[in-house]
Amino acid sequence: MTVAPLAAIISSYSLLAIPILLLIQRPVRVDPTFRLLSIYAIVAFVVDRIPAFIVSSSSAARVLSFAFTIFEYTVFTLFFYRFFQRRAYKRWVLAGSVIFLITLIFELQKFGIVYYSRLNAGTAVILIISYSLLLFHEWLMDDPMELIHKKAAFWITLGCLVYLSGNFFFFITVGKQWEQNWAMHAVSNLFKNLLFITAIVLQVFPATPPRKIV
Repeated sequence: MTVAPLAAIISSYSLLAIPILLLIQRPVRVDPTFRLLSIYAIVAFVVDRIPAFIVSSSSAARVLSFAFTIFEYTVFTLFFYRFFQRRAYKRWVLAGSVIFLITLIFELQKFGIVYYSRLNAGTAVILIISYSLLLFHEWLMDDPMELIHKKAAFWITLGCLVYLSGNFFFFITVGKQWEQNWAMHAVSNLFKNLLFITAIVLQVFPATPPRKIV
């Protein structure tokens, strides 16, 4: 087995560590961010496993990819909207979501749902990367001396940034180029999951009393 398929399998099943860690700890009150993260992990795991059953249906695979792009953008955007403190940055998240919705409607009208959404996926990646960079900027501007690596939000943000930056060309290409970028996709996906797990560990098993996520 080559590196890419092995990384894909490990990254897929590593998603289950997120809800499992929360279930093991069974905190009285789970932060909504981690509830959302658990939902994302479960849905992403199911989506990873479905292609094995619909391999003969390329149309079904495209519909699944289209739907998951919308779901993933929505989840990541909700993270950043919760993390941001400055109203100007929150407004950019709302404006970016309008841009995403416009590209979504355009693709549905022009190509239909069975068309692989390169424009839609590329727009989502660029917007979420911009949210990530703005959040780092907000943290550095508000308190340059703050140890942001102790924030669970830092690891979630870093996970989104690594995953989307590494997968940008994978999301916007098809055919031969898609296959060439598959290894990078698998590895980036694995790193994303490990960073998300780190956020869970910091929050659920803290060395000091739990701190507010943002």
